[in-house]
Amino acid sequence: MNIKKLKDGKTVCEVSDNQVIYYTPETDSYTIETDILLDQLHITTIRSDVLDRLYNLAWEDNDEEVTP
Repeated sequence: MNIKKLKDGKTVCEVSDNQVIYYTPETDSYTIETDILLDQLHITTIRSDVLDRLYNLAWEDNDEEVTP
């Protein structure tokens, strides 16, 4: 895994040969770029608070129902 800080303030993490994650502090969000087939990019943007909530839920010990 290779992590770099760019001049524009973004942080880039190369997860694998076909997947890169960018963190953008201006929008406090993550953009995941996945090269699916023959250089076709699938781009997904996720707000930081959503990932924080998912992380916290993954490590909780209870099975409570979560409301969006």
